[in-house]
Amino acid sequence: MIITKKSFIQQFPLNQDVGQTYLSWTVGLLSVVMVFILTGFFSFYDPYTDLNSEPSFTIEIPFLSENPDHSSVLVERVLVFLKTVPALKKIEVVEKDDLLKLLEPWVNNQSNLADLNLPVFIDITVDNSIPLDTKLLTHQLRQIAAGIHVEPYGRWKSMAKIHHRTFQVLALGCVGLILSIMMMLVSLVTKTSLMAYRSIVDILRLMGAKNAFIARQFQTQAFTSCLKGGFAGLIFGLIMVYGLSILPQIIGLPVLFEPLLRFNLLPFFLFLPFVTAFVSALVSRMTVSRLLYSLER
Repeated sequence: MIITKKSFIQQFPLNQDVGQTYLSWTVGLLSVVMVFILTGFFSFYDPYTDLNSEPSFTIEIPFLSENPDHSSVLVERVLVFLKTVPALKKIEVVEKDDLLKLLEPWVNNQSNLADLNLPVFIDITVDNSIPLDTKLLTHQLRQIAAGIHVEPYGRWKSMAKIHHRTFQVLALGCVGLILSIMMMLVSLVTKTSLMAYRSIVDILRLMGAKNAFIARQFQTQAFTSCLKGGFAGLIFGLIMVYGLSILPQIIGLPVLFEPLLRFNLLPFFLFLPFVTAFVSALVSRMTVSRLLYSLER
């Protein structure tokens, strides 16, 4: 006797199973948490950024005179000396406009920034193949002007790398844990549904229904439930992340404002519910197949 899909659904209403409703809600809530974790991960991870390509240290020439010509002469003397050092690969004077942009988030009234007397900063990138004595370089620079300060970035770069990698590992570990919880929940709901409809399953099997056909019904329902919950959680999570992104700017703390969401990451987030649903469907099918095989023995 051939059992059609239509007659099977009429006798086997999985879409009315309360467990599938709870599964959708739980997957949605876990998806919200996953969106927050992945947003934090991508805020620390940028494959196009290389910390090794950034300046090795910065030379700060303090503001010593109201006369701009005197300051220009001093900066020029420092640049001439730096060009004689073979280990320096790149020498770049930071423009005042760039410094003002860095100060803007920290100042509520930005109208007076243009009149602010700032020191001159020179970013230096070192050629690692040539040895450089930073202490000797600092001593030589202070022969030109006693207030010159050299700020190396080596220690800060290593700390930043360690913090970034630690956060990335923790974030990916949390995502893996959440996916594991989802899969265990799918397996549990599938087992519960199968046992609840065991009498119908036994009758259908006696009537000629194959295990693969029965497993496909549970697989389809798990896919639909997880896809609905995943998209609902994704949309709600993205809205919450966007709201938290603009909240500091609204309450007057622009220094905390960073665009947490980047448009180039949206396709990845939209792809996430499909991955969750496909894996959930696979877990559901494996669970049903294993249970049906154990019932045959």
